[in-house]
Amino acid sequence: MSLKPRASYARMLGATMTKQPPQQQIKRRVSVFLRQHEQWNAWIFFSVMAALVSLGMGRGSAALLHAPLVGMLMLYTLKLTALYLRRSTAWGVTGFFFALTPLFPAQLEEVYLCLQMVVLYHILVWARGKRNEFAPRHFFIAGLAIGLTLLRPGHTEFFYLPLVMLMLWSNRRRLPTSISMLLIGAALPTSIFICKQPNIILNITSAPNLSTPLWLPPTAAILLILTTFIVHRSRPERRLAAQILLASAWITGACLNSGWCYYCPLVPTALTGIALLLHRHLRNQRVLLLLRAAGLIIPFITLCAALIIPTWRVALTSP
Repeated sequence: MSLKPRASYARMLGATMTKQPPQQQIKRRVSVFLRQHEQWNAWIFFSVMAALVSLGMGRGSAALLHAPLVGMLMLYTLKLTALYLRRSTAWGVTGFFFALTPLFPAQLEEVYLCLQMVVLYHILVWARGKRNEFAPRHFFIAGLAIGLTLLRPGHTEFFYLPLVMLMLWSNRRRLPTSISMLLIGAALPTSIFICKQPNIILNITSAPNLSTPLWLPPTAAILLILTTFIVHRSRPERRLAAQILLASAWITGACLNSGWCYYCPLVPTALTGIALLLHRHLRNQRVLLLLRAAGLIIPFITLCAALIIPTWRVALTSP
């Protein structure tokens, strides 16, 4: 009995498809393909745009390694914002975040940024209520991030400590597997670097730098306040835990002077909070559509600026 309506609906859909002109059929197939492969399309789009921006800024061959990491960072920014916003608005927010691409150094800092964004995304998925436990690969990624941060200054590993405690508490039924994957991920980069450089000193043995720039605490406080608007959309029983853990992670970084890279993942969460505030209090739909369109156009504006500004500087310095 349940198969007859589906078969009749399939016949009706096939009939409507055959009645459509060829151009509409092609557009429909393209839209279906883009929806099915949205993550790959987003990664390829942002990687290509980041490569063009890097080449325009004269970074040369470093753009080949720089672009895929920026594409991965933007992909998880899109996935994170899509937890709270519709897809078109999430693309617009990701476009605003893409405007910071010329400021990203083509160095290992982007690896830390990507891993930090991935761990933050999985924590917010748990807070949103879309996951009750974490998979073993999530612990491996968190361990890999901790192992890499031990090899750089700034004590960024303190960002992951409260989040890893939350992950272990959620997986308390499978605690041995979770701890083993976490240790394997942490030991992998550390062992590789120690084998290549036996005299390397891990970051955990160095003293923290407590001299924090004056602009960093107020900026981090504003970003944290805007981030609370998205945490408030979490499940009621997980809302307070998510707020305490995220606040403690970033406040610890502010006390230990972890640098601007430590707070970069707060930017898309703050932009998402601003988008939620605008949707709640701004009644003019035209302004919302213009802001969404501006976010979609900003990657191309960033590319044009990266191509024009170096040429303009050379023209000003030339006699």
